[in-house]
Amino acid sequence: MQPQIWKFEPYQRIGPLIAFYFLAAPWPFEPTTTDYRDWLGTRPPGEREFYEELGFEACRAVNAFRQYWLEKRDYRLKDYLRMHLQPSDYAMYEQMATYGSVYPTCEERRFGLQLADSH
Repeated sequence: MQPQIWKFEPYQRIGPLIAFYFLAAPWPFEPTTTDYRDWLGTRPPGEREFYEELGFEACRAVNAFRQYWLEKRDYRLKDYLRMHLQPSDYAMYEQMATYGSVYPTCEERRFGLQLADSH
């Protein structure tokens, strides 16, 4: 019987690549308050209120804001991952993006996002 650890290997490959996506960005991250307000407008109400409470300076460290800013400049996470992941790992990422991560972030717990049942 095959060990169950193989199920977690894609996560071990996907996570670091997402971090590299931010590090490999072709521009320094220099958002404006206008970028921040535009990004807030894309968030659902509970999430938007949470990030408004955090404020612009704190949200500069939020990956969702960084990703929004980069994607407005045509540097897309999905394109980056598609280029660097095996097709099966990219399919796993797509499934994660559709159903939510198995591991909620502290931000997600704060504004009460309900994650999809993984069973």
